[in-house]
Amino acid sequence: MPREIDPQALDEYLTYQYVPHPRTIFRGIAKLPPGHYAVYRDGQLDVRSYWQPDFNLEDVRPAAEYVEELRTLLTSAVELRLQSEVPLGRSFPAGSIRP
Repeated sequence: MPREIDPQALDEYLTYQYVPHPRTIFRGIAKLPPGHYAVYRDGQLDVRSYWQPDFNLEDVRPAAEYVEELRTLLTSAVELRLQSEVPLGRSFPAGSIRP
């Protein structure tokens, strides 16, 4: 397969700084749909779904519970990302602190 740039994908990349699904920067090559994987075997490419949302699931609660759950999840996510892998602090060169 020749590697040719898809002009429309290039335009989308320069506009959005990424190439939206299903296109790729190369003509004739597409991205996998969300929730799918591909198996290439014996010269055949088989695209399969690994996840399907359940739209029949009903979770009816008071709005205040949804608000509280969202607040808890967002707070937890922010706290997790604010954690440092190394101790934070300030070191001072010798002699720069005077009594």
